Amino acid sequence: MRTAQTEPAHLTAPIDDRPHDAEAERMILGVLLKMGDEYPAMIAEMVAELSAEDFYRQPHRQIWKAIQRLHAARETVDFLTVTRSIQQSNEPADIAYISGLIDGVPFYSRASALAPHVDILKSTATKRQLQALGNWLMVESNATDLQIDDLIYEAQSKLNGVSLLRETADNLISANEAVNRTMAELEQRWSSPGALAGLTTGLPDLDRLIGGIRPGGYYCIAAGTGMGKTTLALNIVNSILADGASKDRPVAGLMISLEMTCSELIVKLIGINSMIDTSRIQSGQMTPSEKAAFLRASQEIGQHHLDFVEGFGKVTPQSLAAMVERVKLKYGRIDFLCIDYVQLVDGDKKALDTEYARTSEVSRELKRLALQHNMPVIVLSQLNRQSTQRSNQDYTLSDIRSTGQIAQDSDVVLFLMPEDWANKEDPRRRLHIAKNRSGRSEVTIPLIFFPEQSRFAVIEESYR
Repeated sequence: MRTAQTEPAHLTAPIDDRPHDAEAERMILGVLLKMGDEYPAMIAEMVAELSAEDFYRQPHRQIWKAIQRLHAARETVDFLTVTRSIQQSNEPADIAYISGLIDGVPFYSRASALAPHVDILKSTATKRQLQALGNWLMVESNATDLQIDDLIYEAQSKLNGVSLLRETADNLISANEAVNRTMAELEQRWSSPGALAGLTTGLPDLDRLIGGIRPGGYYCIAAGTGMGKTTLALNIVNSILADGASKDRPVAGLMISLEMTCSELIVKLIGINSMIDTSRIQSGQMTPSEKAAFLRASQEIGQHHLDFVEGFGKVTPQSLAAMVERVKLKYGRIDFLCIDYVQLVDGDKKALDTEYARTSEVSRELKRLALQHNMPVIVLSQLNRQSTQRSNQDYTLSDIRSTGQIAQDSDVVLFLMPEDWANKEDPRRRLHIAKNRSGRSEVTIPLIFFPEQSRFAVIEESYR
C-alpha cells in the first residue's frame, strides 16, 4: 500500500472543497515518473489525454507541465529530468516530494492501466469548471445592465466549451487505431453483402446509390412549394423507424417541424402506415377495416422512440443541441435528427442579421452536430424562385435558398421535382441526386406521390 505524501507548503494551493482526487493525481504522476523512461509511448498517450487543468494540486500541475515540456522536446521523462526541468523554469522544486511520488506505485507499462485514474481526473476537472461557470453566472446575473439574451448565449457558449474540452481527448485517434477501426467496419460490411452502411430510406434505388442514411452524414432534401418534401422526409423517417422495429433493434430520433404541429405530423405518419386518406382520418369517416388499420398504425407509431419538438418560439443550433442531448439521455442513443426546414432555424449570434449569414451559421452548426453525435442530420430546404424563370426549371445546387453553405456542407443533396413542369397535377415525381459524396450523382429516381395518403412509392426498381 502506498504511503500518503505530504505536499510542500510553498507549493500547496489554498485548501477548499472544490472537487478533486489527490490520490488519483499522485498515482498517475508516480507511474509516469517511474516507468516513463522505459515506456515513452505511455507518456505520449497520457500527454494527449490530459492537460494541466485536469490536475487540481499546484505541485502536481507543476510536475505535469514539466512532463509536457520534456515530451515536446522528445526527452526522457523520469525523476531526474522532471526535477531539472522544474528548476530550469525558475520554479522551486521539492525533490523529496517528487521522489516520494514514485514509492509504492505499480509497474504499469500501458496507459490503459491508468484509465480509471484518468477518468477520475477528467470528471473532477469538469465539476470544477461547472462550479466556476455557476459562480460566474451568479455574479453576471446580478449585474444592473444585464442583457438577458446576451447572458444566455454566453452561458451556453461557456457550457459548450466545457463539453468540448471533455470530448477533445476522446476525438484524437492514432493512424493505427483509425486503420483498425476502418478494417473492422469493412470486414463487417463484406461479411453481409448488400447490407447498407446507414439507415434505410425505404427507397431501394436511393439506398443503393447513397448507401442509406449514414451516421454523421448531413442530408438535404430541397423542393419547391407543393412538391411533397415534408411528406418525403416523413416517409424516410417512417422507414428508418419501421426497419429498426422489424429487426428488434429500435432506433431513436428527433423530428422538428417549424411549419406543422405534432398532431399534423402524426396524422401523416398514420396515413403512410395505414394507406388511409388523411382527410378521412381527420374527419373520422372510415370503414370498419380502415378503423382497424388506423388503430394498428397508431399503436405501432406510439411504440417508436421518436420525439417531436413542439411549442418552440425560437429554435437555434444551441437549443437543438440541448434537445439532442435530452433524447440521447432518454433513450440512451440518438440515431437521426430531421428538421423541416433549415431556413426557419434562427442563429445563435445576434450579430448575424442577414439571412445569408444566419443560414450559413446554422448549416455549419448542424453539420458539426451530426459529426459530434455520429448521427445523420436530415434537413429540408426551400429554393429560390429563380428556377421558375428559366426555360429549364430543373433545380441546381445554386437554387438552394439563402446560402451556398448548405450545398457545401451536405454529403447528399436530393431535389424533388415534377415529372412534367407543364403539368403540376401529375403525381409523378423525380428524385434527383444532385450531390453524393459517397457515390454517383446526377441520377434520377422516378417516384409517384400519393398526397391523400402522405405517401411516396417507387414507380420502378431501376433508376435512370
